[in-house]
Amino acid sequence: MVGRAHLKNPNWAYQAALALDKREPSWVLPAPYAHWLERYRVSEG
Repeated sequence: MVGRAHLKNPNWAYQAALALDKREPSWVLPAPYAHWLERYRVSEG
């Protein structure tokens, strides 16, 4: 039921990729968004 998850939270795919420790989680999004998220990621820590 991925559709329901996306209706409730449009960032679900990105958050799932983060939770699963995907190497480049932003690339589950469309390429233009992923490019900018990778380029301008807020430093954590």
